[in-house]
Amino acid sequence: MFKQTKVSQAVGVALSGVVALAALPAFAQDSQRIEITGSSIKRALSDAALPVQVITREEIARTGAISTEQLIQTISSSSTLGGLTVTQGAGLSIYGRSEVSLRGLGSERTLVLVNGRSISPHAAGGGAAVDVNSIPLAAIERVEVLTDGASSVYGSDAMGGVMNFILTKNFQGIQGDVSYGTPTRSGGGQNSKVSIVGGIGDAKADRFNLTISAMLEKEKQLRARDRSFAETGNNFPYTVAGATGQGNIEGGFNVGTGSVATNNWVEGTRVSGFGNSPGAAFGNPLAAQDKCADINMFKNPTKTSKGAPFCAFDSSRFVDGLVPERESTALSANGTFRLTDKVELFGDALYSKNVNIQRIQTSPVRRSFLTSDGKFQELGVDPALLIFPANPNYLIATTYLNGLLADPAVSAATKTQIQAILGKPLAITARVTDFGPRTSKDTSEQSRFVLGARGAVFGQDYEVAYSTNQSKVAGTVIDGYFSQVGFAKIVQTSNDWNPWSLQQTAAFIAKLPDAKYIGPTLNAKAKGSSLDGVLRGDAFALPAGMSQYAVGAQFHDAEIV
Repeated sequence: MFKQTKVSQAVGVALSGVVALAALPAFAQDSQRIEITGSSIKRALSDAALPVQVITREEIARTGAISTEQLIQTISSSSTLGGLTVTQGAGLSIYGRSEVSLRGLGSERTLVLVNGRSISPHAAGGGAAVDVNSIPLAAIERVEVLTDGASSVYGSDAMGGVMNFILTKNFQGIQGDVSYGTPTRSGGGQNSKVSIVGGIGDAKADRFNLTISAMLEKEKQLRARDRSFAETGNNFPYTVAGATGQGNIEGGFNVGTGSVATNNWVEGTRVSGFGNSPGAAFGNPLAAQDKCADINMFKNPTKTSKGAPFCAFDSSRFVDGLVPERESTALSANGTFRLTDKVELFGDALYSKNVNIQRIQTSPVRRSFLTSDGKFQELGVDPALLIFPANPNYLIATTYLNGLLADPAVSAATKTQIQAILGKPLAITARVTDFGPRTSKDTSEQSRFVLGARGAVFGQDYEVAYSTNQSKVAGTVIDGYFSQVGFAKIVQTSNDWNPWSLQQTAAFIAKLPDAKYIGPTLNAKAKGSSLDGVLRGDAFALPAGMSQYAVGAQFHDAEIV
């Protein structure tokens, strides 16, 4: 059954039916039977009914992976289109999570397990995807990947396949690892990691074992401009970065009209410079002087539709988080205690915390971005960044526009429009550097506890366990974000804003904190608990061997708040 409330609470009950198999061959009966991902019946790995790829601890070490995310990228069965959403996309869209999508069917159709049991989905993923980086790499003994669908065993969550992370267990002694890695080229991207695994007791000889692992990892950011393949979005003449630049003149503006429709009119003459692209406007004074670089722009190789030169922004160069700054801590424990020869208690615990800091280019602002913001009309602020004739820097625009009037290459229609806006308030585009690069900090915590018992009764094997899971995500912005209406109001009420310089006056800078925003973007929690049990064993003999069965039930309660 399924019930949804305002906190999206879901309660599910699932019963697996009797599973009848063809008789197991004799050599399989003599082999050591283990529980295989994709089946509820213990068997030899060679007899698995579905294809299972196993990556051992030794193979994991040979990959050189420094995180679970990187490990998955080396697994052939996950190397499909859209196979992995990586944490390099950290920010307001995915909040630092990494998702796996087997066979390209989507993370919501790929089941991620730890020790054969589910783990809580990432709280920012809508309850459908597990953050694989919440599973510490240092604690993984092996990974079993079911590369075929297994909805008959696990439900619709496993239509794409299953990835089962088996944590280290029955370990004796202490093992520590310290690693440091750096790219062969200069810049960021350095990674340092310390991990330790310790265990006491032997599950067979001592009837108990407790294995604990801990990990601390830090990774420095890598900026796009530190790599030649990412430092620019320009490849003239084939591709040109088209991001909104600073200081392009959009057109004249009737202040105080409060109407988007009438804002395009100046003294009865329609100004068509307003549009969705600076390439349709009146250009930039700095472009006319080949000085776009003074404000971290570049001169677009083509002119606007009005025949004016303009500046554009190469956003690729200013991505400061090609690899984000990341810090991870994790602690895991696995324990078993044989109460009697037929009863064994077991449990596992997992806690991880990941902090991702992502920096990208500064925010763009132009009039078309502001007209959809209802706050402008509500607060009586014109939806544009305006420079007024009383501003001393307005002379830069006047000189430039007069130059266009004297340019024989400029059409008569454009000159008519220029004459109409001269001496009027002008709307200007901006790449707002005043608040710094847009910076987000995403903190995710994952915790999980399992307690259960397994053994034999009446010659049949059983296992029952209770588990509880929780995922918490806190998204915040710590720099670079601001109120659009607040910034526009500061610009409009200041007679010293200079859109053709990166240096503003002290008086202008003093007003900026009123518009800056630092605070949360998301606080979410996904939690759940489950009780499951399975009974399995030999059913009856067939000519080819013994048939087996398994029957189980699970109760699951989950909510996202």
